[in-house]
Amino acid sequence: MSLQSTIKKSLVILPVLFALLCVSSCSSFTIKMKSLPEIYETSRNLKGQCTPVMLEKVWALVETRYYREVKPVYLFNTAILGLMLEGKVSPVAPKSYIDMDKYNIKYDPYLLWHVIDTTAQASGKSRSDLCYAAISGITMGLDRWTMLIRPKKTDQYVRQNYAEKVMGTGIVPLVATKPRLRYFIDTIVRNSPSEQAGLKRLDELILIGNTHVATLKPTQLIDALRGPDKSMIEVSVKRGEKYLWFRFQRGPVDYKSAWCNLLEDKRVYCKIHGFNDNTVAQFEEAIRELPRPHRNQLIVDMRNNPGGLIYSATNLVAKMWLGHKRLAILETRQNGFIDFADTSVDKRPLLANWQTVFIADKTTASAGEMMLAAIQDHGAAVIIGQNTYGKGVGQLVTFIEGAMFRCTTLWVMSPNGRLIEGKGVAPDYKVSWTFQQMTEGRDKQLEVAQEYFNAIDKMAP
Repeated sequence: MSLQSTIKKSLVILPVLFALLCVSSCSSFTIKMKSLPEIYETSRNLKGQCTPVMLEKVWALVETRYYREVKPVYLFNTAILGLMLEGKVSPVAPKSYIDMDKYNIKYDPYLLWHVIDTTAQASGKSRSDLCYAAISGITMGLDRWTMLIRPKKTDQYVRQNYAEKVMGTGIVPLVATKPRLRYFIDTIVRNSPSEQAGLKRLDELILIGNTHVATLKPTQLIDALRGPDKSMIEVSVKRGEKYLWFRFQRGPVDYKSAWCNLLEDKRVYCKIHGFNDNTVAQFEEAIRELPRPHRNQLIVDMRNNPGGLIYSATNLVAKMWLGHKRLAILETRQNGFIDFADTSVDKRPLLANWQTVFIADKTTASAGEMMLAAIQDHGAAVIIGQNTYGKGVGQLVTFIEGAMFRCTTLWVMSPNGRLIEGKGVAPDYKVSWTFQQMTEGRDKQLEVAQEYFNAIDKMAP
């Protein structure tokens, strides 16, 4: 498989709402690919069972594609450790392999499956459970991103993150973890049931029906907000010092990964929730369809953005701001350092003459961080907010019998060679958004972005 085709299938992943990455230099990004949900649907079978096929494919991907060379004996030994720790069994070697003088033992997934089968017979545990335990062992010693997500969670992930039109409320939640877990509304999707009901950004979510939202995990909250068309939902929120109840029907919600509108001062505000196949087209359409008059001053909100497809993020930054400039330096096992630029852009960057401010925080991750690092190194815009999450590796994402396997295949650096993994991207102007400001319905980081433009306007001749 060529590096370019590998990159096309690569993704990057993120915290809370998960996500995905990978790339190549001199890639045009013009090939029409199947969407992630389409690829996922073709891989599903066996109702979540872990099989020898799954084990073999995971082993092969780590052995051939992981960004560092991994010895087969290491994979075997960590798989055995996984059987012991997660499977809670004492691995049993098949009799045919006991005579070490007679056989040339090769550490591979076939030997490992024989151990799993023999151990399952001896312990009474299912082969599928022990297979998953072995895979967990294989991945746990590599890096924090390489992992297998089991079919049930994969199905939930694909439904929550890649369905554009779903039945629900149109509420995009914002998680606050300190001083305790609380949920606010980050975005109200346009023309959604929640907008029509009168809910607003930064309303604090209190109850859904009789369930206190603080008892829910983020994925559970999203499931609670979604539901069948025309099903009733009751939502209690706190707005300022008031508690309000809203009762309305769920309905079709057209989620967009990027959209824009005008602020009261005629500046442009754009929100990018993540990066998928449609993000670039949606962002460009939103810019071109802005009502006039408007200022050529743009605030791009990257908060609560887990990342997504890297070629989507790099294509966006090239089309809008950087053109053919270097977007990143990538380190791979097969090709060493790669000077990465997007050569598919054949026009002058659309926003080259605009003044732009990005807002980022610790929930900005993955492909979004790569985009911000490129913007910062080239001095194309200012970043306001907080240090980003710090995920600077690229991953090949593969669906195997309904499960999703993410294998780290490259290391991502900024155009100037700054490491992102574990460090993140530091803002040009650090601005905190305190919990108190959030409860007051104030967005301090957005306020500072507007103040920055006000200062620029005052200095203009």
